[in-house]
Amino acid sequence: MHVLSTAYTLPDMTVPNNMDSPLTQDVLLPRMKRMDRENVLWTVERVTRASLVAFLLIMSIPHTAALQSILLVLAVTGTIAEGTLTGSNPLKRTVFDIPILCYSIIILLKTFTSIDVHYSIETLMSEFLKCLVIFYLVTANMNSQRYVNRLLITMLISLSIASVVGLFGYLEGSLIKSTRAISYFGSFGRAAFFTSMLFPIALGRFMVIRGWWKAVLLGVVMAVSIAFMLMTLSRGSWISTLTALFLLTAVKDRRMFVILMIVIFIIPWFLPAQILDRAQSMFLIRDFQDNTTFGDRAWLWQSAMDMIRERPILGAGYGSRIFFRIYPDYIYSRSSGIVFENAHNLYMQMTVELGLLGLSAFGVILITAGVTIFRLIRKHPGPEYEGHLLGIMGSLTVFVMYSLTTYRYENEIALLFWYLLACIAGLHRLIIPGSGETEPGRIPEEAL
Repeated sequence: MHVLSTAYTLPDMTVPNNMDSPLTQDVLLPRMKRMDRENVLWTVERVTRASLVAFLLIMSIPHTAALQSILLVLAVTGTIAEGTLTGSNPLKRTVFDIPILCYSIIILLKTFTSIDVHYSIETLMSEFLKCLVIFYLVTANMNSQRYVNRLLITMLISLSIASVVGLFGYLEGSLIKSTRAISYFGSFGRAAFFTSMLFPIALGRFMVIRGWWKAVLLGVVMAVSIAFMLMTLSRGSWISTLTALFLLTAVKDRRMFVILMIVIFIIPWFLPAQILDRAQSMFLIRDFQDNTTFGDRAWLWQSAMDMIRERPILGAGYGSRIFFRIYPDYIYSRSSGIVFENAHNLYMQMTVELGLLGLSAFGVILITAGVTIFRLIRKHPGPEYEGHLLGIMGSLTVFVMYSLTTYRYENEIALLFWYLLACIAGLHRLIIPGSGETEPGRIPEEAL
């Protein structure tokens, strides 16, 4: 029996041993190279974003300066590496670029023409430069709704930790200063400012949340943080938080505004006498210049106005301790005689340091933030976006109001302020079509 067979050869599917073959050079090597670079890019992006989130979480916790520096270096290195891998500029344009540029120029000018140049340079490097780097790192990397959401959730975790530790320490009697709760901040003023500035983030999410367990969780966070704020006995914290509450409820839901008014009238009946006495002291206007009621603020502000009149345009020099340097020359004899480190008012303090030009530049940043938020809310971007925007609007309201009677624009408060600005810039790119960049994490063909 003869078997008829037809010669048929299967195509060779093995990888050629010769690396110079056309298949290897034209197909396999470019594909492997692209896969390797995309894997590296994926890892770099995750490390960079994790570093920014971790930095936000620990920036208010004492004795973490070394870890903060490491995280900041990782974020900077990762951003540069990502730009190198993608062949693009990692920095993103934002709505704040021009106001920030003007503000930065004035700070640089007053750093090198300061009455204490050495101190101003140190402050520039340790405070403003760090805030500026954080802002542009966040806008470059946290460029999706998911990542902005992670930042805001991290803020809520930080709020919860500070409040729980503060209440526990207050009840235990270990974290108290002058009968006032301080948490791990070492100062009731810093603790109150930080807590009240983060509280609206929880409220904004609560107002749009869906799901009973999420609402309960946010309600517990808000209740604990309010209890802690009350224990700090900080009147500025109470006033600024109430202002944010009124604003958010008026913007979002008028019915909630009415409910809030009813709650405010009921709560005082259940508050301790110490808190009620502290609240009533706010209305003793006739004793405004009495040291026992408002401290030295009246005389302090008059001294600040004298400093401003002497250097109205560009101020005395960048850095909060510049005020401390020149205050003895302007102190009033009727004051307590204590030499304070700052003016206990952000706007006067900034004018003393940077003059009316510096205050105007900072004011433009605040106005840009407010206008951008209202513009985005009017576009009805959806519940989650709206919750983010309401929370950030409330936080900036607290910052603006509280800063009328104190100066905390440094350390974790300043960093938190610039994190919030970065979130606004990110939400602006996400909500308004055409204001964003190309999809992150993509390596263009020409970069290979």
